[in-house]
Amino acid sequence: ADDGNVKSFINLVANDVIKVAGNDSYSQKQKAAHMMEIMRTNFNVKWMSKFVLGSSYKDLNDKQKDEYYNSYQKYLLYSYLPNLLQYSDETFKILEVRRMGDRDYTVDTEIIRHNGKPPIKIGYHVKTSKTGDSMKIVDIIAEGISAILSQRSEFKEITQNSGVSGLIKLINNKNVQFNQQYS
Repeated sequence: ADDGNVKSFINLVANDVIKVAGNDSYSQKQKAAHMMEIMRTNFNVKWMSKFVLGSSYKDLNDKQKDEYYNSYQKYLLYSYLPNLLQYSDETFKILEVRRMGDRDYTVDTEIIRHNGKPPIKIGYHVKTSKTGDSMKIVDIIAEGISAILSQRSEFKEITQNSGVSGLIKLINNKNVQFNQQYS
C-alpha cells in the first residue's frame, strides 16, 4: 500500500457513509444496517475490540471473547452512528496522508459543512495487512481525540469496578437503548 491507495480507501469509505446518510428513502433502521455493513467491511473491529479491552482481553475464555466481540461491534457502530448520520450533504476533503510506520497511516480530513458552521477535522488511523494488499480503519480521531484511547480508559475503569462481565452487561444495555433509538 502507498499514500495513494490509502487516500482512495478513505475516500471510498467516506463517500459510502455520505451516500447512506443522505439517502432519504432509507429509514433510520436501514441507515443503521448499511452503516454497520460499511464498518464491518472497512474497520478492523476485532483488533479495536482487543485494543480497547487492554490486558483484560487475554483473561477471557472463548465464549466471553465472542460475547464481548459481538457486543462491542454493535456498540462501536452505535457510538459513531449519530455523527455519521449527520453527514448527508457535506463535502469531504482529505488534507494529508502520513505514513506512521511499516503498516500504519494517519489520514487527516475535514468535513466542510454547508450550514456555515466551521469544518470538522477528523483523522483516521489506517492499518494495512502484513501483505499490504488490504487495509482497515482502526481508529477515528475527532477534534484531536482518539476514539479507541477514550474507550480504553473508559473500559479500564469499568472492568476494574465491575469486571469484564460487568462491562459486557453495560455495553449490552447501551446497545438496547441505541437499538430502540434506531429502529
